[in-house]
Amino acid sequence: MRLFASLGAGFESTKNYSNAEIIFMNIGNIHTMRKSVDDLSNACCDRKYDGSTWLTTLDTNQWLYHVHKVLRASIHIAHLMSRRGIR
Repeated sequence: MRLFASLGAGFESTKNYSNAEIIFMNIGNIHTMRKSVDDLSNACCDRKYDGSTWLTTLDTNQWLYHVHKVLRASIHIAHLMSRRGIR
């Protein structure tokens, strides 16, 4: 069994699972992710925002970077489950 964790803090102990392996996927913690989505939401909902700095705002809040990391981890998990029979 493989356990997937973010950056190494607050993860499940392998002592609770037989044949477990922890793989760190370099995904930000819940606080980092929440701040990023909040910043994105604020940029999207700001009525004064004219769109002129949209790409800069998107880059600054790193939302796409976080989504990329989560999708890569999801693909890795799906690969392990389908190709190697890991459940």
